Amino acid sequence: MSSLTSLPDIALTNILEHLDFKSILTLRHTCHDLRNFIDDVKPNSNVRSIHISIGTESINLVLYAETRFSKTYKEDNFSEQFLTNLMIILSFQRAPLEYMEVSYDYRHPTDQFISLEEISKILKCRPRSLSVNHFRLEIFNQEDVMFVLPFITTEKINISNPKRKHDVLELNNVVELDQWKQAKEIDIRNFTIVESLNHFLNFDDIFVQVETISLEDVVMMKNKFLENTVSPVCGSVIFILAKRYPDTSDSSLLLTRLRDQHVSLQTFVSSDATGGSDKQSLYDLSVKTNGFCGFAENLTDADVTTIFMTNYLFYAVNPTVAGVGTVELPAALLDEPDLFNQGVWVFMEINVQSHPLDDSFQSVQILMYDQKINHTEVVTFERGTWKLRKPYHTFSLGNMPTIRLGRNQRMTLNYNYTNSIKQNLQIRMYHGYDNLPWYPYSN
Repeated sequence: MSSLTSLPDIALTNILEHLDFKSILTLRHTCHDLRNFIDDVKPNSNVRSIHISIGTESINLVLYAETRFSKTYKEDNFSEQFLTNLMIILSFQRAPLEYMEVSYDYRHPTDQFISLEEISKILKCRPRSLSVNHFRLEIFNQEDVMFVLPFITTEKINISNPKRKHDVLELNNVVELDQWKQAKEIDIRNFTIVESLNHFLNFDDIFVQVETISLEDVVMMKNKFLENTVSPVCGSVIFILAKRYPDTSDSSLLLTRLRDQHVSLQTFVSSDATGGSDKQSLYDLSVKTNGFCGFAENLTDADVTTIFMTNYLFYAVNPTVAGVGTVELPAALLDEPDLFNQGVWVFMEINVQSHPLDDSFQSVQILMYDQKINHTEVVTFERGTWKLRKPYHTFSLGNMPTIRLGRNQRMTLNYNYTNSIKQNLQIRMYHGYDNLPWYPYSN
């Protein structure tokens, strides 16, 4: 009876190509001749994903190929055994991995682990970089990333902090890597980033938390958003919470680009915002894109997420008033057939000043009159009522009046300010119909 070692090399190679990786490892341990042959031939491991969990007393390795293979290394020399097997796995891997993960079983601040430098040595031995579609890495500092990422080619990078707290992470060396510049998605969790957002413009999908952000960064990211070729942006909404003003800049080109693609800005600015000298651009960009801009002393107290309840705009006016009086506004029309002659709820946004709230504002009242049924909807926003819970909000977002479909509603604005200084207001109404025509811009 002939043994495997007596077979011709071609026949033995064909056998290896039909074995899964676990069987190859088993066969490799049977004798020196087979071990040497396997190491010379390096049969494709056909592994699709690799999961490595590093602990202080053990390392768990999980492979997914045709079947799942799992091994926990916890003997006296567990790290050496793990590294030996990992070297074999990676040296045999030809096809791109779908997923690779290196994580830590982190429980105590004094935990000591094998260094990622050891894994780096294995990656360096490959004739070419390891191709991974999605690469997830838990790290403690930039050095850990530099041990591994230079030897990985990947489109998706996920970096996280095993300590689950927001340490500052420097990436000044990482952002210069070709691997970083060629990736398409980046997701960094439980770290605060200090690098400029310029280093993230090559990504199509970004999640990072930054130490500080300027309005120049915001404008830069908006431009990147408008230029993307991955997802259509027509009709999109850009949502901004701003605690800093930008430096003076010409925003006319950005306004043109936003309008061309019907992109609106929903902006909420801190009443004590600092930073640059340009206190008007964010407001103007928001208003001129039929978006919205309001002011609040504490943005975390202002419930601004209600603006996402309905996204389809059908009414936008920006009246300028002074003192006390009444003004007729353009009629409101939700141009949809009403087969049952019933009213529908709409979502209304009101902003009463183009700057942080001052003592002059007393109240505004919007009357929506339907002549056919002789009915008036009344929306009131005034100082000292529940709608103005905090005296420093310039906006009201919780109004949901009823409107009749398919016919004009006469709109009237009553206003009360204690001085004769001109006040710029915004009134917006939205509904859930997704086939509404674009509402025209006001110049």
